[in-house]
Amino acid sequence: MTNFSYKPTLTGELVVLRPVDEGDYDALKAAMDDPDVIRFTGSRGEIGDEQARQWYRTRNDQTDRLDMAMAGFVVEGRLRDELYWDGEWVDSIVMSVLAPEWKARS
Repeated sequence: MTNFSYKPTLTGELVVLRPVDEGDYDALKAAMDDPDVIRFTGSRGEIGDEQARQWYRTRNDQTDRLDMAMAGFVVEGRLRDELYWDGEWVDSIVMSVLAPEWKARS
């Protein structure tokens, strides 16, 4: 298993990607309330402010995952009817970034 304990900051010409923390909560609140975001992140029901803030506080402690938005990920494929969601089967989109691509950006 890949160890994601190192959380790099990636700097480009137009954007900087950095690990999320609790201070990002207010800026991301609108996205977290979007029905599609809730659906596609696997959230269930309404998430309270304290629960969401706790989630942000613990992101950098995770060694088995690295949550980043837009870091060169490409669609690898589609797993058809993989998830049973709200009474219907839905596809799951698989995305990844290859190690050489990741190392070139970090």
